[in-house]
Amino acid sequence: MILPTLSSLLFLASLASAFTPPANLKHTNLLRTIDLTKPYVRETYAVVVQNIADEPVSEYYWLAPRQDKVAYVEAKEKKSGGNGAVFEVEKVVEDDGYDHFPEDEGYEYYRISFPTSLAPSEKLTLTVSSATVDSVSPHPYQIPQNGKQYLQWHGYQFASSAYETEKQRTKFKLKSADIPDVTTTDGNTEGAEDPVRVGTALTYGPYGPQVAGAKGKPIAVRYEFQAPVVKATKFERDIEISHWGGNLAVEERYWLANVGAVLKGYFSRVQYQQSAYTQPISSAVRSLRYSLHPSTRNAYFTDEIGNVSTSRFRAGREGGRNANLDIFPRYPVFGGWNYSYTVGWDQDLSQSLKQIDDGKYAIKVPFLEGPESVQYEDVKVRIVLPEGAKNIQVATPFPMKESRSVHKWFMDTIGKPVVELSAQNIVDDVRGREVVVIYELGKWEMMRKPMTVAGAVFATLVISFIFGKLDLKI
Repeated sequence: MILPTLSSLLFLASLASAFTPPANLKHTNLLRTIDLTKPYVRETYAVVVQNIADEPVSEYYWLAPRQDKVAYVEAKEKKSGGNGAVFEVEKVVEDDGYDHFPEDEGYEYYRISFPTSLAPSEKLTLTVSSATVDSVSPHPYQIPQNGKQYLQWHGYQFASSAYETEKQRTKFKLKSADIPDVTTTDGNTEGAEDPVRVGTALTYGPYGPQVAGAKGKPIAVRYEFQAPVVKATKFERDIEISHWGGNLAVEERYWLANVGAVLKGYFSRVQYQQSAYTQPISSAVRSLRYSLHPSTRNAYFTDEIGNVSTSRFRAGREGGRNANLDIFPRYPVFGGWNYSYTVGWDQDLSQSLKQIDDGKYAIKVPFLEGPESVQYEDVKVRIVLPEGAKNIQVATPFPMKESRSVHKWFMDTIGKPVVELSAQNIVDDVRGREVVVIYELGKWEMMRKPMTVAGAVFATLVISFIFGKLDLKI
């Protein structure tokens, strides 16, 4: 028999008038993996779910703290070989007809729909992956120029769960074995030390049966993180399609901030140059690498001052290696510092565009192509279609806001349709996920620009000829 704790009873009482998932499932086993190897937090729940109701169940609810800035939630069936079915995930919002949520506890739910209902007593092994931004903080807040940076994670002993859990563990993955501070518990069901340290990993548990909503003891993990904690507070990406030029032009604008441990005291260029050879690992941003499509060419790197020559571009090989763009800011970006810059490049349009019917096209472009280990606060992606494109359809890799506008540029007549996509709290894990845009473009529309240019040139020549024939003598 599972005896509820006082905190669990208070939690359930707070849900009395709130949305509460039906108690038709239970976790027979749960493994929560918290990955702290990046500047944001990635969590994976591997759970064995059993239907304890007398009728089939087609929905599972995943519980997340409301204060967390959730970047994504994904779910799939765990099978050997990685061939498990991918499940639809939808955030439960008040518009769904639920009047009240547990605001005091600060939780929110995500509904995971099974493609096939789970029969009574049947089990399913489910993997739920998520990422949250701004979930760790530097401790101490300030460090000297060559000092070690430590980050701290706060949470609870038990995994957030909307269902009864019979057995669970929590495992931490870290970049370094230097873990000076970690919360210990009274022990696990095996009577062993809790947590157990093995190299760069920490393991809490196993723990015995817990009711839905049980949190356990607050825990904190402070660990060494000798890499910059990079955040793009604002990010804009423009993708322009040119059928006539067979070109895909990309430009990205970044407003970067290093939100790691703040630099204590003054910056020493001499000390920095010396440490570049003796202690190359640093919490400052020294460089950023872009891995781009092999057809990438004409790459550039500018900032608010102008062109930045400290960049290196290596062309790709078709069917082989990717192109690489390495950029080096004008100065190392230490904690508390900001840096704004622009990068851009061209790619062959034929690598992204496909004609699916007469006058109908589909283009697939990555939502993000930026460097690794970056979290984004505010993201805007604009896809500029050819002038005259119509019947536009857009498919995105995850939910985001979409708007349409018209952009008029040099020698345009009616303007180019623009699809603008915006999202918040994005992480670099979504790099490579593609946006698909389908549109129609007639042959006349494809000739609009050259005909406009030819018309302008012809009009200029006619006007010049007429003025040349005029006798302006008095």
